[in-house]
Amino acid sequence: MRKAEQNMTRDYEPRDEMDPAFDAFRRSDDHGRDPKKLFLKNPLLLPLITVRFLGALWFSFLYYVVVLMFGPKLSEDDVEVAILPVWREAILVQSGQILARMVLFCLGFHSIKRIVMPGYDEKKARHSTIMSNHISLVDIFLMMSVYMPTFVAKEAVRSIPLVGRILAGIQGIFVDRLKTERGNATSLVQARQKSLANGKRVLPLHLFPEGTTSNGKFLLPFKTGGFVSGNPVQPVIIRYPYDSFSPAFETAYLVPYLISLLSQWQNHVEYEFHPLYVPSEKEKADPVLYSRNVRSYIARSAKLKFTPSTYFDKIEYHAIVRNTELPMKPKAA
Repeated sequence: MRKAEQNMTRDYEPRDEMDPAFDAFRRSDDHGRDPKKLFLKNPLLLPLITVRFLGALWFSFLYYVVVLMFGPKLSEDDVEVAILPVWREAILVQSGQILARMVLFCLGFHSIKRIVMPGYDEKKARHSTIMSNHISLVDIFLMMSVYMPTFVAKEAVRSIPLVGRILAGIQGIFVDRLKTERGNATSLVQARQKSLANGKRVLPLHLFPEGTTSNGKFLLPFKTGGFVSGNPVQPVIIRYPYDSFSPAFETAYLVPYLISLLSQWQNHVEYEFHPLYVPSEKEKADPVLYSRNVRSYIARSAKLKFTPSTYFDKIEYHAIVRNTELPMKPKAA
């Protein structure tokens, strides 16, 4: 047993399913669709879903090929950012934006609404850390189509076929908590932020400071790693207007979720650019204060509710509604 797990336990009383701590992860839309009933009711949905899914997979594979041809040649020990020739970087970025948009189209996002608030400066945004609320798996494709940024992911993602190589190719930050040197997420993020601030030719960095997805009605507490450097951050707000099915990915199982998403004739998403958030001297000296103030700004601008809920609350809620094993939690002192 790992040392960290010695202080963890599953021997605790689960909370009630309707506990307010789970409100940020509770769905209230038409998400429990039975595929058989869905296809019997409308036989045209089966070919529609098949074509859309294969289309999204095809465009993702095309970008995988682009990354193999024009991206950096990497090994698992590569930590430093590979600086590509300008022409190769241009191909990597522009093809990534186009193909990400095609994936979104295949997923039913035919029109995407862009909102720009007064004071937004795109040039400054590209040299800052982009931060947004996190609602759906679609968020990543959306931001790739807009900024073509890089993201932070678990080390295990590196070994996922297609996805791992693409993320590595766009200078992704892989975090392994079991390896201090490479697993210190804060230090890796700081190093990338320093490169951006110094004008180094690297892709923008996009962080989801909540650390997980919610149902889009709440804003979870922010992790402070992206605020330690004290550099300005670029707030972006993501919304998914919907009638019957929400693209939020917080509790639904993956396969039914994808079927429901692909069976919609059209899905809707909008993103909103805000002015660069430049921290005060107090915020630079206090990452907790800085993260709280940015969180307040995004919540106020997006009209989201605050919640103290965390990723642990989410996985406990999953265990309760899915009737599976409770997650590990720290032992009471």
